[in-house]
Amino acid sequence: MGDRGPGEQTTPRSFSVGLSPDATGAATWHDPGRGNLARRFESFSAFYPIYLAMHAHPTNRRLHILGNVLGLAAIALAIALQRWWLLPAAPVFASGLAWVGHRYFEKNRPGVRSYPIYGTLGSWRMTWEALIGSLRPAPPRRMS
Repeated sequence: MGDRGPGEQTTPRSFSVGLSPDATGAATWHDPGRGNLARRFESFSAFYPIYLAMHAHPTNRRLHILGNVLGLAAIALAIALQRWWLLPAAPVFASGLAWVGHRYFEKNRPGVRSYPIYGTLGSWRMTWEALIGSLRPAPPRRMS
């Protein structure tokens, strides 16, 4: 709690992701209720550990994965049945379930709002890693 200025509100949702600044640069997350990540990332490989930390809650991760899988299923179904009206369901599934995960379980803002390309790539990489069994556990969270 010590890094807040006078008059700044502390919420139980703010945390440091517990990653070494030497390994990833400035890895401190701002208050999730108010803001963005602390810096711009030069590469996706620098961003992805932070992305995983922003998705530490298992239910949030599951909702992202389920949304992506349902989105792909909607696309496949639309193509197979030639029912093009099903195509808009893909982003609704993916974004809608991700939003639920962040709002009700992770209690932070989706990283895709600040980093649309890296956030989308992170979601798909996390989904792929979960499906092939190589998704690493979330980094430890330390409450500030």
